[in-house]
Amino acid sequence: VHCSILQASTGRFRHFLIDQPSVIHVKSGWKRILSKGTDVSAGPGDAIFLPQGLECTVINAAEENGAYHSDAYIFSPALISLYAEAAAHPTSEAIRIEPDAGFLDALERSRLAIADESATTIGIHRHILGELVVRLQALGINLTPDPRENLCLRIRGLVREEPGREWP
Repeated sequence: VHCSILQASTGRFRHFLIDQPSVIHVKSGWKRILSKGTDVSAGPGDAIFLPQGLECTVINAAEENGAYHSDAYIFSPALISLYAEAAAHPTSEAIRIEPDAGFLDALERSRLAIADESATTIGIHRHILGELVVRLQALGINLTPDPRENLCLRIRGLVREEPGREWP
């Protein structure tokens, strides 16, 4: 999933729970992630990796005479299972990324693949998005979830899978 985030003023979001691993690429303004273990900031051109299960405070700060703008890339469990190294230790905290030209190109190809509604096969789109998983692993970032059970994530996952179901 790709979404573009645009805010005209600074926003602070407390007790934010990351449902799926994500990369946020900051275009203007800056982003700050505060959790029990880290304090990570990123400015224009930088990116932040957010692991699944992270509970944090998110601050999106607008530039003095502008706005906050970023692109978010959210990785599905199916994509992660295809490309991530299952044996690697999961990344559990936010990490700042200084993307090189290859990483930025991969982000752009991913954005375009997600937006493409043509007859291009799903396999090609999956391959394009899988490059981001491989590039993150090359930076030492593993997208596989922590194998320890997290009740909150489990409940959210169940509801997401069957939103119309009657829950006791």
